[in-house]
Amino acid sequence: MSSFTLVFVRSGLEPAVYIMNIVILTTILSAGNSGFCICSRILYALAAEKKAPNIFTYVTRTDIPIWSLIFTTLLSRILFGLSFIGISIAHWRFCRAFILQGYSLNDLVYKALFFPTGPIISSLFICVFLLGQDYSAFTIHPFWF
Repeated sequence: MSSFTLVFVRSGLEPAVYIMNIVILTTILSAGNSGFCICSRILYALAAEKKAPNIFTYVTRTDIPIWSLIFTTLLSRILFGLSFIGISIAHWRFCRAFILQGYSLNDLVYKALFFPTGPIISSLFICVFLLGQDYSAFTIHPFWF
């Protein structure tokens, strides 16, 4: 529970918790959307100044730097997935080291489900998700935006 919602819970205003969660979620989504817009426009400007590949200067009829946006989206997805793969691998290695040191996983306060297969399967699913997310969008003919 976030500190913003904890204030409303302790003051007895339970419905305000839901409103605060909606505000926080909307803020996060807005920040992500503006980040994509800014990154694609910066990449477009760099390409226009010949400091990035020329393909990023292509814009659609509605002035959207489409290749800059696609590149930014793909890069952010890959980095997002890599961070979760790193979390899964770190969890797997921590639990293995914990067991090798003679401790039991039952000694932990928080016990993650499905160890040791959970982190391995989640890493594989993330890889499949990253590689196959937009496969159908790029194989539909004719290809258009």
